[in-house]
Amino acid sequence: MRSQSRANPGRWFNVTPSKKRKTPRLTIAAGLANLAASSARFALTVRAARFQPSQLDHLIEEASASGKILGVRIPLVDEDEEPWLAPPSRRQPPPAIGGPPPSAITVVQADQIYIPRHALPPSLIARLIRLAAFQNPEFYAAQAMRRSTHDKPRIISCAELTSHHVALPRGCLNAVLDLLASLGITVTIEDCRFSGEAIPLAFTGSLRSDQESAITALLPHDTGVLAATTAFGKTILVPTFLRA
Repeated sequence: MRSQSRANPGRWFNVTPSKKRKTPRLTIAAGLANLAASSARFALTVRAARFQPSQLDHLIEEASASGKILGVRIPLVDEDEEPWLAPPSRRQPPPAIGGPPPSAITVVQADQIYIPRHALPPSLIARLIRLAAFQNPEFYAAQAMRRSTHDKPRIISCAELTSHHVALPRGCLNAVLDLLASLGITVTIEDCRFSGEAIPLAFTGSLRSDQESAITALLPHDTGVLAATTAFGKTILVPTFLRA
């Protein structure tokens, strides 16, 4: 189709007519096809077998026993319905242990703490794993500053599940003993640690009073952490420990 220019009446140019919109018939046909496919998927969903509550509980117990479900103490959020009823520590009470616990158990103390799990209920295994799990502060710091949380796990778990044992860091021994004692479980500790070999060593230096206090506080314990400021002399304490 030819049209005359308003700015230059003597100039003509071609005008291509716009394409017509699709007829509603095609749109209705496509909609009916999608509806038929959706109906088929819905019919398949209806015919699928439903999980019974007992089956779902069994799957949850298996996942908890294999360490696929890990729960940690998460602080309460501001949107709680009744925050005034929260304890001062902002921690919810731990869930109850389901299933009868064993009357006695042997805990092996080696490079880690090994607890046999064949006789433990899944809820108790989850509680033991929770003792060695904590929230990663780097994840929440990055999340609060709207930075990427890629490769930053939200929960750091130091527990390991072997085929027959739950392995925890040796620093969790007291917490494990307290937990088992609260359930009325008699604990026998089997010490399989390697004592090492004696090294002839003599320390000829002298310690300050604060260093002597640190040595006195740490020597009665098998495991511990010495947290001190810079220039405290933590390196000097190592030969003193070895001599003792």
